[in-house]
Amino acid sequence: MGDLRGIWYGVRVVAAYELAQRLQSRRRLVTLAVLLALLIGVPFALARFLAPELPDEFEIEELAVGLSGSSAVFMFVAITLFASDVLNSVVADKSNRVIEVLLSSLRPYQLMAGKILGVGAYGLVSFSVLVGAVAISAGLIVPSSLGIRLTVDAGSAWILLLTIFWFVVGYFLFAALYAALGATVSRIEDVNQAVLPVTLVSVVVYLVAYMLVITPLGETGWGRALAMLPMLSQFAVPGLVLSGALSWPLALLAGAINVAALPPAIWFAGRVYSGSALAVGARVPLLRAWRGQIGPD
Repeated sequence: MGDLRGIWYGVRVVAAYELAQRLQSRRRLVTLAVLLALLIGVPFALARFLAPELPDEFEIEELAVGLSGSSAVFMFVAITLFASDVLNSVVADKSNRVIEVLLSSLRPYQLMAGKILGVGAYGLVSFSVLVGAVAISAGLIVPSSLGIRLTVDAGSAWILLLTIFWFVVGYFLFAALYAALGATVSRIEDVNQAVLPVTLVSVVVYLVAYMLVITPLGETGWGRALAMLPMLSQFAVPGLVLSGALSWPLALLAGAINVAALPPAIWFAGRVYSGSALAVGARVPLLRAWRGQIGPD
């Protein structure tokens, strides 16, 4: 029990430090404020400008499709943004050799877990605030500008919770992979090459998810099957549920599959991170990092 408390204490200290660093950053807070203003103000301005041009047969389904596509874009940007923040933190610690000091009193997986949790806490708060702004804009401001009356019911609240859930799942999945790949390099200029595989995969699955959301493909059997895949679900499921193309039981099944995929992904990331955290200089091949054949220079 004492060992577990010691492990958790180390994780908590790192997480608190990472969170405090971001909360004290004026640049980050200003960026969040600007995003809030844009998410609320721009849709209102566009709706007011476009309202006279809309055809009489404009239907609520068209608005739902637009919101579904926007949800995929928003989720992709948010997850990759905060997961990349973990990557930058890992590489920064390695480039200035701070990681060697930290690992003198912490285990590698404590440091990795603390970074992921600390950045994730800030990301969750920021994402929840931004989702609230989007909900206000999409549910109240834009419909009123277009002369549409929308009712807020329990289903709307569940969709908001579903969106936050998928952000958390997607963030942990991508953040763990980014942290592992970030540990294999110690120079900023090597970062893009190190994370290229995950970047390519994330772009491909995002494009597939976007097509599922905005086209009838999401209503087909194989389209729903694709929506169950880890790394794709977080971009597709919220929009598919919002548009009515995916039922709640299937959304819950997708959630269970993705949650089940987290432990092996985090275990893999932790092993690679532990095997390459102290390596400096050239990029560490994944196989060597996996075997733990790396030590400090």
